[in-house]
Amino acid sequence: MTSKEHIESLRRHGVRLLRQDGTTKEIPEDFLETTTKMLSDIHARKITYSIKVPETEDEMLLAIWDCGYAESGSADEILSHNDR
Repeated sequence: MTSKEHIESLRRHGVRLLRQDGTTKEIPEDFLETTTKMLSDIHARKITYSIKVPETEDEMLLAIWDCGYAESGSADEILSHNDR
């Protein structure tokens, strides 16, 4: 599965971006492209977003890397992948 397909799968399954105030927002269709461009513009390697996954209260994250790689999972799992 490509990163773009992964993001689309998250969207189809109702996963939403979690804002700092606790509200949620739909993952935009162009999320991977705009985030990858932003990382390039600011010379950052990776950014993580809190996500709300239906039917779980676990802390979940979505990480986007400057190369366009996307991964999601538990906060512990995603934060352990800092050397990709």
